[in-house]
Amino acid sequence: MRVLQRRPANRIDIWEQNRYLRVFATADGLVLVDVESRGTVAEPDVQFTIRSGNPSAEARRGLGRTLRKMLGLDVDPEPFRCLAIAEPTLRPTARALRGMRPPRFATLFEAFANVVPFQQLSLESGVAIVGRLVEHFGESLKHGGRCFHAFPTAGSSQRPASPSCARAA
Repeated sequence: MRVLQRRPANRIDIWEQNRYLRVFATADGLVLVDVESRGTVAEPDVQFTIRSGNPSAEARRGLGRTLRKMLGLDVDPEPFRCLAIAEPTLRPTARALRGMRPPRFATLFEAFANVVPFQQLSLESGVAIVGRLVEHFGESLKHGGRCFHAFPTAGSSQRPASPSCARAA
């Protein structure tokens, strides 16, 4: 899960106290999700809880599917690991990343919005640009005295979001 954050300045994918925090927009409103890994590399056990928001059972199932996709939980890492171990130059990296699954973005729009800024710039610059886009076009919620941001949707890119808790502070 930690790999999704990329850098501490990431305003969307937050990693703290061995938990992954993320706001998602659902039909029932914004939801702050707390994801914890309770398993091992060999036997992953990822659990999520809702910290803020009140999603319906259907929205909870959708969040579960989205998180499974984002965390690559349905991808078997073993075939890639076997290929990488067989290649001497990749062997140390394959051992160090044992059990890591391919992280993915929640939506195609989010993937595109992240890929473009990260193509020609440093990682820090890409994180900063995406953060500004999210603050300008995405929705946010306050929880525990902090501001959390949801990634905007393709439709929300047509208009600025209502003032976020970060700008209102």
